[in-house]
Amino acid sequence: MNKINNKIILGLIIGLVILALVIILSRVFLKTSPKSNTDQFQTAGSSQTTTQPVTTTQLENKVEQSHLHEKKAMDILTQANFFNPKEKTDWSKLQDAISELRQAIKLDPNNISARETLIGIYASFGTMKETLTEVEELLKVDPTNVYGLQMKRLLSEE
Repeated sequence: MNKINNKIILGLIIGLVILALVIILSRVFLKTSPKSNTDQFQTAGSSQTTTQPVTTTQLENKVEQSHLHEKKAMDILTQANFFNPKEKTDWSKLQDAISELRQAIKLDPNNISARETLIGIYASFGTMKETLTEVEELLKVDPTNVYGLQMKRLLSEE
């Protein structure tokens, strides 16, 4: 029974890693980027440009800090061997990664990749309630997100 659970977890992790790589590579090659809070300040067809340097700078700083927290979470996950299914994962470090991702999302609610990584962690843990909650939050921000739609479909099948 324990070997079966380990194989299921290993399969989930491998699948999530492959999916994450596909998403990252598709963004790189298709030159698309997730929504950013800075998009809120772009006005199409506006003849007057109103600058809000303080607000924009503060927003850019929050987005930058969000990405720093996300990078720190990814470093923790890498050190914990989360992305290397052949090595033993240090599950105790996952809470630190989750905290960093939550901080990244708090700073920039439109940080799609941080949300996707958090969903992957929760899906690996098998906490379906938390996974579904995060999937729903992701789809509020990006209703056409392929990863979120696939996860929602998979979770509704269970």
